[in-house]
Amino acid sequence: MRSVVLTAAELEQLSEVVLGEGRAVSFRARGRSMEPFLREGDLLTVRRVAPEELRVGDVAFFRAPGPRLVAHRIVGRRLQSGRLVLTARGDAGDGAAETVEGRDVLGRVASMTRGESVRPLDRGFWRWAGWCWIAVSRAGLVGAARLPRRAVAALLR
Repeated sequence: MRSVVLTAAELEQLSEVVLGEGRAVSFRARGRSMEPFLREGDLLTVRRVAPEELRVGDVAFFRAPGPRLVAHRIVGRRLQSGRLVLTARGDAGDGAAETVEGRDVLGRVASMTRGESVRPLDRGFWRWAGWCWIAVSRAGLVGAARLPRRAVAALLR
């Protein structure tokens, strides 16, 4: 596979074209906001979905203020003035939840590749594990003196 370094604006433009044609786009994850499930350098593969198809537990790829592109887990859905509004947050839980308008959704992270291991994030065990992570996080069981992130990360290797 050929690697190309793109700016966020270039990745956004390329993603819109490629996903709009019904193909997938892949890129390397940057940052630590999705640890322990996703790590810096993991290869994420995104497929286009309508915002209405995203469910709590999915990892969405979307435009965020900054401008920046983000892959964060959907932790909430609601209708506001007749429009779907999603709430997303990184699994690390270090930042505030983000409000995501449907027009800003580019797709859903369908899979993650780490080394030789490919994990489908949009179905099966890994989708269920993401949903469980949300439940554990909401219950306040993740963090100092509780369920340490490092212990969870060890289980997810």
